[in-house]
Amino acid sequence: MSSRESAIPAIIHVSRDAFRMYSSLSRRTNRPESDEEEGERIERKQRPFKDYEQAFFLAAALGIIDGSKMKIEGDKEQLLRTEFLKNDDNYKPMRQLIRSKYDVKDDREVLELMTEFAEHGIRELHATYQKTNSIDFFQIAERVE
Repeated sequence: MSSRESAIPAIIHVSRDAFRMYSSLSRRTNRPESDEEEGERIERKQRPFKDYEQAFFLAAALGIIDGSKMKIEGDKEQLLRTEFLKNDDNYKPMRQLIRSKYDVKDDREVLELMTEFAEHGIRELHATYQKTNSIDFFQIAERVE
């Protein structure tokens, strides 16, 4: 395997549907505040996740807990730069969990699996938020036990 094949991608891509879900759950926006209406700004500040990284790690954890992952098919969107994930405090424990639980050869495969688990998990988070207008983090934590 060449180093190019095992290189870690610079950008994390997700399906277009998943990107829409991350956007609806995250306070981060790519739009300048001056382009937002006041109501949009207030609504965005009430979303459960401060950024895409936070939502991504919880979505990946849910996928691992459920043992469910989804291949990213169809049109893809850029979610975030890989360096942002790798600099997050949650990256090393998540990476170690995936390496110990699954047969992966390198960090490229770790990120691929993490993204596939997150592709499943974000759907669950989004459905819950749409139904209840909140995310019960304690209930999620209880599922681990």
